[in-house]
Amino acid sequence: MCIRDRIYLVREALESAALRAAVSRATAEDDRRARAALRALDEAIEAGDGGTAYHVESRRFHLALIGPCRMRRLLHMLESAWNMTEPLRPMAQLTAPDRELLHSDHAGLLAAFLRRDADALAQACAGHHHRLQGFISELPQHTGLFAEGD
Repeated sequence: MCIRDRIYLVREALESAALRAAVSRATAEDDRRARAALRALDEAIEAGDGGTAYHVESRRFHLALIGPCRMRRLLHMLESAWNMTEPLRPMAQLTAPDRELLHSDHAGLLAAFLRRDADALAQACAGHHHRLQGFISELPQHTGLFAEGD
């Protein structure tokens, strides 16, 4: 397993923990924020921006779902892990159909969040990360920040 894959594995574990805590603490305002973030993702897909806006809005959406955990240290660790993957910018490197598949996962994440169903949310998160990691594993590994041997 390369370093890039290990970082995404850590990111998944941290996000899953944050989501489980978030569903029990979320408020109506958190629901509004999460819905708005999903709408922004919808707009990025519709605009066909090549991944740039989608990349930004995807992070905003995930933060809207995990923010209600209100666990400052956990959020900081997750943000650090996310920042380590930021230079890869996978959304900008994926095809439009691949981005649409990832985006389809977001509706399930939001639905489970709004139902306050921690188990369904954890399952949707795992599926989403598995799909993302599959796409990322197909990206070149011999160049850039995550080059093998570093």
